[in-house]
Amino acid sequence: MLYPDLHEDTIAPKNKMEEYLWACDPSEEAYVVAYVSKMFAVPTKSLPEKKQKGMTAEEMRQRGREARENRAAATEEATLAGTPFPESSSQNENITVERASEEPTAGPENPQEEETLLGFARLYSGTFHLNSTIACVLPKYNNSLPPTHPANKRFILTTQVQGLYIMMGRELVPVETVSAGNVFAIAGLCGKVWRSATICAPGGVKGVEEIREESKEWVLNLGGIIRQVG
Repeated sequence: MLYPDLHEDTIAPKNKMEEYLWACDPSEEAYVVAYVSKMFAVPTKSLPEKKQKGMTAEEMRQRGREARENRAAATEEATLAGTPFPESSSQNENITVERASEEPTAGPENPQEEETLLGFARLYSGTFHLNSTIACVLPKYNNSLPPTHPANKRFILTTQVQGLYIMMGRELVPVETVSAGNVFAIAGLCGKVWRSATICAPGGVKGVEEIREESKEWVLNLGGIIRQVG
């Protein structure tokens, strides 16, 4: 992966970055290296944290009891005051409770429906943490130059991980962490990554604090290597 022109079967790691990648190291100390191969849009309302949870059977029964108790109290007050109170069957009350527990019915398709961009990625080393700060290394980043070089500054951007998801078929399962070797989806790259990028961080829960010249130790552009192979 790092040496596309290599004719040998194996090569010894030359630095910490290569040691972590060779071992697919999931430890907290390992540098975080992931490759986002594409960006895809999903309806925001379909994200797990946005979906409305249905009521359980017990919650529905409790709602019905509360409705009947409230109606009985209102009827008693109206009787004492000499004001007639309209009667309602328990069946209607149950219908009201059931309707209250249902999700809003979808109307005609709205072309302006809000969408969220997610990155489809594979983690090669380290452990990804929700809410950590990461570096997005774009394909035109030059690995031979330091991150602070004028030619590289616009091709390395930082952002916060806003969502992590393991993909189970067409379902997105939210998680707090992702370990090396997994394929996952990440939210928080909108406006930073347009198609592909390498995600890097020095390791740890917080991730990137600042891009410095010495950050070259954990910054890598896998996209540049893939472009060389092509």
